Amino acid sequence: MRISTLPDSSRGVDVNRPITAAQAAAFVAKGDMFACRYIARQHVNPYDLSVSERDIILHAGLGLQIVQHVAPPDWVPTSDLGKQYGDTAVNALVALGILPGVSVWVDLEGVRDTTPHADVIAFSNNWFAAVKAAGYKEGAYIGFHCGLTPDEQYHELTCGAYWSAFTNNSDDGPVIRGFQMYQHAAKASDLISGFTNQDMDCDTIRADAMAGTPTLLFA
Repeated sequence: MRISTLPDSSRGVDVNRPITAAQAAAFVAKGDMFACRYIARQHVNPYDLSVSERDIILHAGLGLQIVQHVAPPDWVPTSDLGKQYGDTAVNALVALGILPGVSVWVDLEGVRDTTPHADVIAFSNNWFAAVKAAGYKEGAYIGFHCGLTPDEQYHELTCGAYWSAFTNNSDDGPVIRGFQMYQHAAKASDLISGFTNQDMDCDTIRADAMAGTPTLLFA
C-alpha cells in the first residue's frame, strides 16, 4: 500500500455503507477515483469500514480516505469527548491497517446551537491531537450547524485541512485557507446499484488556498 494525492477535479464518493467489489468496479467505471468511508465513533457497527472492504476498495483502483461518524443531531461537543472520539478513531485506523499519512476527517455538523464555541474548539483540537500524534493527516468536515464561525474554523482549529458539506454556502468555510474537498448531493445519474442519495454523496478535490489536498491510501 502507498500514500498519494490526486489532482484537482478528481471525483469520488463518500458512502455510509460497505462497498462491494461490483460496486467498487462500477464507481471506477463511471470515473470516480476515490472513496471516503466511515469508522466508529464509539462502537464498531456492521456498516463501518472493515479490512475486507478496505481491500475491495484498493484493489478496484480507488483511493481511500477516512471519516468518523458524527453523533446524532443536537449533540454537545466537549474537550473530553474530543479525546475519547479521537482515541477511538486511532484504534480503528490501526486495526484496519490504514497507513499513517492518510487524510482522516472529524465530522462537525449538527452541533447544539447553545454549545459554547470554546467547547467545540476544545473538542476538535483534542480530536486532531490524537489523530495527528498517530501520524494521520487531520481534517475537519464542515457541515450544517458546525458550531464555529469561518474565522474560528481557521484561526482556532489546529487542523490543516477542510472538507465542505454540500449544504454550505460559499462563505461558510474557513477564512484564508478555504476547502480542499467539496461534497455534492448525488444526482440520479451519479448513483450505482445498491446506493441511494440517502447513503451516498459525491466529492471533488480542489486544492485550497495553501495548495493543500487530501492524501489517500492506494494499493
